[in-house]
Amino acid sequence: MVLSHASANSKLRLPGECQGETNSAPHLRMPIARTENAWVAFGFDESLDVATSLAVETMLDLMERNLGMTRKRALALASVVVDLHVTQVVNQVKGVHAVLRDGSIR
Repeated sequence: MVLSHASANSKLRLPGECQGETNSAPHLRMPIARTENAWVAFGFDESLDVATSLAVETMLDLMERNLGMTRKRALALASVVVDLHVTQVVNQVKGVHAVLRDGSIR
């Protein structure tokens, strides 16, 4: 899995067999990850609603950047091809991840 975030240029070591790299461009709101068969965008906040919005907005940013589509088209497609999952509810911080599987947009 490759992790990326827009805030810095640095490598990070993750537990197990994961290795990630952060990058500075283009700007994304929250961290993203690339798995073997999907893009994953994360959102974290004390509010589950805000965490969800951050994950969705980051996924839309990613779809615009990687697929070259307008925000309006990304939102329309995301409503049917992006899955949302609660990642964590720990220490008053909620996490949500948005998953866009490879091949879901043709």
